[in-house]
Amino acid sequence: MTDRKEYMKEYLKGYREKNKEYLKEYYENNKDKKKQYHKEYREKNKDKLKKQQEEYHKNNKEYRKEYYKSNIDKIKEYHKEYSKVYRRKNKNKIKEYCKNNKDKKSKYDKEYRKINKDKIKKYSNEYSKTHRHIILNNIHKRRLRIKFTDIDSKWLKKLYEDTNTCEVCNRKMKDKSIDHILPLNVGGLHIKSNVRIICLKCNQQRPKNGSDIIQFRLL
Repeated sequence: MTDRKEYMKEYLKGYREKNKEYLKEYYENNKDKKKQYHKEYREKNKDKLKKQQEEYHKNNKEYRKEYYKSNIDKIKEYHKEYSKVYRRKNKNKIKEYCKNNKDKKSKYDKEYRKINKDKIKKYSNEYSKTHRHIILNNIHKRRLRIKFTDIDSKWLKKLYEDTNTCEVCNRKMKDKSIDHILPLNVGGLHIKSNVRIICLKCNQQRPKNGSDIIQFRLL
């Protein structure tokens, strides 16, 4: 029996080697069919595949360790892309899981934050540099504590990227900031007609009560 298995293994190996192009073409033309076949096979042979996987891991510890070490960036990139696609495809499933496993999720998040403090800090710093417009938009929404706004992150990002000259001093901007023409604390709204991008210096020098704009409008 063992000899027959070895023979078949060698035969299939040789067959695949000889018919590379044909098999490649066949797979390309029958992607859906192959996907369906593999899906059904996995469903029917769950226990068998699990056992095979456990045996493989057990017998190839050193090889897997070496492979992981020499391909760590490739593996990380693959997992990153896979996670992105999976989250996009299974939004509702993940939402439902989190809803039904709040305590478990909370415990996991707490542990993860504890172990990965530096990693989270590094990611937060990078994110705040590249997604400043989103963070500022969310801050302004929280400050208002109301849901009404016609501004979304996409619109704000475009405004942030397209505005290069400060409206107040007419100079080219190095440090950009979001400014409410009529400030929020005197009744201004976080809406498109009341938002502009000006340089940080001009924003910090503006009176908090918006008197510069109010006086200008009264003239």
